[in-house]
Amino acid sequence: MSNIIEHKYNIGDTVYIVASKSNPIKTECKLCNGSGQVEIKQSIWKCPSCKGKKTKIEPNFERIPMKCTVRGIWIGKQEDWTSLNYDLVNTNGVRKRAKELKIFSCIEDVERQIDKEREKRENS
Repeated sequence: MSNIIEHKYNIGDTVYIVASKSNPIKTECKLCNGSGQVEIKQSIWKCPSCKGKKTKIEPNFERIPMKCTVRGIWIGKQEDWTSLNYDLVNTNGVRKRAKELKIFSCIEDVERQIDKEREKRENS
């Protein structure tokens, strides 16, 4: 039995992954119409939806390419499958883990993947 495992990327290689960038959207609270207060049984109360802040922050995530460097390779093994995974570090020094299928060798490939994901969301 051979202990050699084929892998696409080597330690030190520059690779790209699809990452999520938080881009929250601030909107006027619909319950209190931006006043921060609601009237209940002729009494004024802090709005329960916005907690008196007059606005709501809606989560919004943008999919973006992230440049990383391979720092390690590891294998996940179960009875009926083996998964090849990589330890990555991005340009800000943040460590990430990703399966080989989720890693791309050039930015154009990761941008195509982001476009495919966007089209899938729009068509569903």
